[in-house]
Amino acid sequence: MKHKLTIFLFLIICQIGFGQSESCSAVIYWKYEGEVKIFDEPNGKEIASLHNDIKNENHINLKIKEINGDFFCIEIGLEINDKIYVGWTK
Repeated sequence: MKHKLTIFLFLIICQIGFGQSESCSAVIYWKYEGEVKIFDEPNGKEIASLHNDIKNENHINLKIKEINGDFFCIEIGLEINDKIYVGWTK
C-alpha cells in the first residue's frame, strides 16, 4: 500500500510539473541594460529589439507563449507603450 501511494503521489507531481501548457508573464530585470532581440521565427530574421528605459521606468514586459528548443515564442513590449511585438527570442 505504501508503494502504491508513493507512485500515485509521484504521478501527480509529474503531471503538475511537466503538464503545464499555460503561458507565463514576466518583466525583464529593471537594471538590465542589454537588448532583447525578437525574431520572426527561431533562427530567423530579426524584426525588433527592445531595451529597458531605465530613466523613464519603462521596462520590458513579456508573455511566453511557446517553447521550441532554446527559443521562446513571446508577446513583448514596454510596459507604458502600447506597441506589442509577437516573435521569438533566445
